[in-house]
Amino acid sequence: MITEKEYLVLMKIASNPNTPVKVLEKLATDWDNFIRCKVAENPNTPISLLEKLANDNEWYVRYNVARNPNTPISLLEKLATDSNENVREYVAFNSNTPVKVLEKLANDNDWYVKYNVAENPNTPVNALKKLANDPNERIKNLALKNLNKQISKV
Repeated sequence: MITEKEYLVLMKIASNPNTPVKVLEKLATDWDNFIRCKVAENPNTPISLLEKLANDNEWYVRYNVARNPNTPISLLEKLATDSNENVREYVAFNSNTPVKVLEKLANDNDWYVKYNVAENPNTPVNALKKLANDPNERIKNLALKNLNKQISKV
């Protein structure tokens, strides 16, 4: 059993961008899902480790893989079909998510997934037009705002 202070040190090590890969690899297999989450969101976690963490049993770990700005497109595509809506929400939010995935997520059943698609600056006009007709006012308004920004760029 570790002390609270030792646990907090492990959390800081797992999230530190200067932590060596060998240490991140060890922490990625920790029994504690919050330690694994910190590894998943670390910008210097190698792709091979992100691939392993994308298969974690805990949705919160997969959610942090989806949040990582260095998660490759192939993993974002995989996580876009995750059974947990929280994971899909962050795929929709990630600025590296490809257009075809954003178009698919614009049809998601979860309102917050659609909200993040409406907010993503890379969402294509056709998906924004669809979301501009969503019954949820927050999604509709955000889609219209993003649509107007995209149209004014042209």
